[in-house]
Amino acid sequence: MRDPSTQMSSAEQASRRKGAGLSAKLLVLTIVFVMIAEVLIFVPSIANFRNSWLADRLADAELAVAALDPATYGPEEAQGDAMMQQVLLETLEAHELVLVERDVRRVLAQRTGIEGSIVADLAVDVDVTTAQPLTAVIDAFDTLRAGNRVLRIYGQPEPPAGRFVEVVVQEQYLRDAMIGFSRNILILSIIISLITALLVYLSLNALFVRPLRKLDASMARFADDPEAPGSIITPSRRGDELGSAEARLASMQTDLRSMLAERRRLADVGLAVSKINHDLRNLLSSAHLLSERLESIDDPHVQRIAPRIVRAIDRAVSFCEATLAYGRVQEAPPSRTTFALEELVDEAAEFAGLVGHPDIAFANQIASEMAVRVGRDNLFRILLNLMRNARHALEAERAPVEPPALTVAGTFDEETLIIRVTDTGPGIPEQVRDRLFQPFHGDQSRRGSTGLGLAIARELAEADGGTIRYEPPETGTGARFVLTLPNARVDG
Repeated sequence: MRDPSTQMSSAEQASRRKGAGLSAKLLVLTIVFVMIAEVLIFVPSIANFRNSWLADRLADAELAVAALDPATYGPEEAQGDAMMQQVLLETLEAHELVLVERDVRRVLAQRTGIEGSIVADLAVDVDVTTAQPLTAVIDAFDTLRAGNRVLRIYGQPEPPAGRFVEVVVQEQYLRDAMIGFSRNILILSIIISLITALLVYLSLNALFVRPLRKLDASMARFADDPEAPGSIITPSRRGDELGSAEARLASMQTDLRSMLAERRRLADVGLAVSKINHDLRNLLSSAHLLSERLESIDDPHVQRIAPRIVRAIDRAVSFCEATLAYGRVQEAPPSRTTFALEELVDEAAEFAGLVGHPDIAFANQIASEMAVRVGRDNLFRILLNLMRNARHALEAERAPVEPPALTVAGTFDEETLIIRVTDTGPGIPEQVRDRLFQPFHGDQSRRGSTGLGLAIARELAEADGGTIRYEPPETGTGARFVLTLPNARVDG
């Protein structure tokens, strides 16, 4: 028993042991994973934004060059409108517009105060038609890192026409646009992460966390008090793995409760036997002394009965001691002796109440000359349990198919003794056959049965190196138990 003042319940221990809950961990992990996904999306996005910005600048520059091209407006008109040039450059955020024709570069517009050598000395060439994905990513992060260069943007036409436009811009403008785009992506990513995390959190909490908490609470309740009415979980109707786990937990808890009840019953039996063992042995010892006096009586009937009474009292004492030891240790290996099997079967039948029974026909089919070498007392106890069970079953049967009968037969298979105990009773129900030899799980349908007889018989057989099993008879009715004991044949 647990002392409440010194030990906490399982639920309290679990409450103190756990840190962040599973729901909180799922929420944080969802946010982290969404942010990682957004980062993976951001890398190609920022590179694509840079390429788009450069392409848009070049396209605007081509429109501006078309407005400034001397072939369109005439050399004096186009180049003479200085105010128009400065407005176009301001709109493009450009330093210079250049038209290249047959490898001849002509500056169509230039910001006031910009020296002509700025492009040749400082500009970084950017060809928008030859950008590769990996190179674009590297260039994008290079722009974010530096951002103070001068870029000369151009695009070779396909196929080459010998005429194209160059626009010279300060990289700072591109960097500012990329930072603004990155800020928008970050804000959008945070919003998406929070919304996704909330939806995932609510979904996982409903699908997994709450059922897991139910499992945890049920296990804690069962650990604190397995016999409480509500300690066994009630499985839900879910068809997934958690529903299967709930069903398995309920089955396990039910089996554990049954096992605990059996253990407690065995403990109660041991306690009760230990209380009566001392007084019972004293009484049986007195009966033994009195029965020995019967041997001095000359009556032949008394002389025949007296030894059996003495042996019965001796067995009663050993049975009492064995019952006390049943719940603690296995039966000790028996001391083998040689004896006539027919006589032992008759003795067991007499003690089982079969000899002279008014309704049950008992048949001992053991050959009179058949001698065996096994543990006599163990075999007597096995046969007594089997015959007594058969007698009770035959007496309880209201309308037998044939007259009630019990037969004991024995043969040798090389060195192995095989004994078959067969009755014409109602048989063993299908639902109890798998657990027939377990304590308290035998055929307890008849009144007064403890469910221990077959368990004791199996343990006694195993102590002598043998086995015992149930075998439906060929007729389809009744019951048959087959006992095998190895190395039982007497030499010679």
